[in-house]
Amino acid sequence: MKSDHPTLPQNHADHPNKKKNDAQAFTWLRRKFFGVSAASKSESSAGGKEIVALKEKLVRLTADLHNMQTRMAKERVQSAQDAQIALLQGVLDVVDDYQRALREYEKQERDERLNVWFEGFGLTIKRLQQFLAAKGVREIDCSGSFDPRFHEAVAHVGGTEFPAGAIIEVLQQGYTLGDRVIRPARVAVAQ
Repeated sequence: MKSDHPTLPQNHADHPNKKKNDAQAFTWLRRKFFGVSAASKSESSAGGKEIVALKEKLVRLTADLHNMQTRMAKERVQSAQDAQIALLQGVLDVVDDYQRALREYEKQERDERLNVWFEGFGLTIKRLQQFLAAKGVREIDCSGSFDPRFHEAVAHVGGTEFPAGAIIEVLQQGYTLGDRVIRPARVAVAQ
């Protein structure tokens, strides 16, 4: 089966008949997609030229529509991720509050009447952490040195045995969702 597509040379850009080959290829594309040949009688008339121009405009508009649909799909995904992150940030604030309450309770004398309540707090924290892990939320590692992509330095401490830039204390745990930082870890850094 013979194709009516003009054969182009291997190094098309350097070929002396490049303009001729381009015209042949364009004519083939127009005939294939529009059913119009470059030498047709309808093109020689003003109405035929207008039809060809409208068909070419239709192709450009179709490409623009496809690009817009692709962009809108990406924006919908981004919007859904932003909404998910906003929800997760609220859940993280609740987890922080529960953890602070448990830490304060552990510092004080144990009251047997409150033990049951705080055991419940501990179970609630575990459930929330399991929920976050199932959604892909991970804690930011704060065991090494300061990294501005993941950490926010809220205090600089001098005169310590730690090397400069080392994280001394985590004041608020940070989290990521995939490759996005939901909340940076707030840390104290050695000077």
